[in-house]
Amino acid sequence: WASYDPVSLYGVQALNLRVAAAAEGTIELRRDAADGELLGTAEIPQTGLGTFTDVAVEVTDPMEPMAISPARR
Repeated sequence: WASYDPVSLYGVQALNLRVAAAAEGTIELRRDAADGELLGTAEIPQTGLGTFTDVAVEVTDPMEPMAISPARR
């Protein structure tokens, strides 16, 4: 779990995340906390540890600065 604050998504349609995963999964971007409003999700492929790939997460703009909290589910 991590948090980035402040973040503005004005004019942003997607965030590109660089990920590596031992198993497939889903990443969620949430507003202000790990259980906050869901801003976007993306599937993470199994890459193996140390092998990275880019994953685009389409997001919605809540129209004000906030914290973004990515979490793997």
